[in-house]
Amino acid sequence: MVKRPLHKALLMGVVIAVSLFSRGFCFGQAELVNRNKIISAQVMLLPASGKEIGPDTLVTAKNIEQFDPPLDAYLIASGAFRLKGFEIGPLVGVTFSITALAGTFENVFKAELQRTVKGGIECNGGDLELPLGHLPDNTRKIIQTVTFTEPPDFDSTEFLE
Repeated sequence: MVKRPLHKALLMGVVIAVSLFSRGFCFGQAELVNRNKIISAQVMLLPASGKEIGPDTLVTAKNIEQFDPPLDAYLIASGAFRLKGFEIGPLVGVTFSITALAGTFENVFKAELQRTVKGGIECNGGDLELPLGHLPDNTRKIIQTVTFTEPPDFDSTEFLE
């Protein structure tokens, strides 16, 4: 057994704790996403009416036309993302998917991506929505948000009852 003075042992413990904390091992902090991993996000286009779609927005058959994006919005936005190296999904309602290497997302959106405890992706310390400030003006003005989706939560067994 190696004998060390108490102050050296305490100092070594502090160094190890700081190292672990800075790497995200304490308090459930997320780890950085591998820049070479292929990931996807959803792009939500702004409705032509100018109405924003929020978490409490009720879209029905009677009002769905109020939330349609402008006819050329998908072509403009998808073209801009394609030029930056993203694969583009089809327009479904007011959204389409973009897929690329995590490094491409970080470069285009100027955001640091982390893996969540549940296995999802977030940026800039806990936000699912990517910042739009570095997108070209003509693209940014037709997009409501670009967001990662949370992974499904299979912990619940209520549906089995």
